[in-house]
Amino acid sequence: MIQKEEKLAAEEFDKWAKKGFASSMESGHFPVAKKAMDKISINSNHTLLDLSCGNGWAGKYFLSKGISRAVETDISFEMLKETEVNLSEFKNKLSVQSSVHLLPFKENSFDIVFNMESFYYYKNPEKVLKEILRVMKNNGIFLLLVDFYKESRISMRWSERLKIYMNPLSINEYKRLLEKNGFNGIKIERIKSPNIREKEKFEPSDSIKTYEEYLEFKMAGTLSITAKK
Repeated sequence: MIQKEEKLAAEEFDKWAKKGFASSMESGHFPVAKKAMDKISINSNHTLLDLSCGNGWAGKYFLSKGISRAVETDISFEMLKETEVNLSEFKNKLSVQSSVHLLPFKENSFDIVFNMESFYYYKNPEKVLKEILRVMKNNGIFLLLVDFYKESRISMRWSERLKIYMNPLSINEYKRLLEKNGFNGIKIERIKSPNIREKEKFEPSDSIKTYEEYLEFKMAGTLSITAKK
């Protein structure tokens, strides 16, 4: 069953997709995500669950590296339409509209679960983690990436601007949450963006008003967490 908060998120991200934001999200996230994804050892037998996939850019990258299959899930139907286009060259992929709180997959199905910039939208993160652990294979890897976390001061303004549920956690809160819900081998780092604009190219926004704030946000980095089953 889709929760009220998920329905609102689906409506919001449907709008984002229709406005063409999916490709800009890809260009914004990929340079940092690639640094984290490249640290995962993969082979041709591995399967991927790309959770809250957007336009499927992460699945596309893993497929290009030779994994056997990628399953793309999102609550937004419009985002999944973008995924189908973006991954059209691959036959070994599947797109599924699904709640993250009740995943329609069997136990021990995936070697890798990838999730970027969406975990803080989940109303019941413990239930989501239990579902992720259920569908992961033994020794599987969960790669979680977020820009919106308490130690990143500038990102905390996002919740004031967006009209959907957002739950910021600290680095220690993420670690405790994963440990509590059965994950082990947890590794946490902050990855700084490799792409920082020069001051002349900076454009202020509602969330980042000055170039100094922009630099602070970029230097805070993306929180990268890997955990095993």
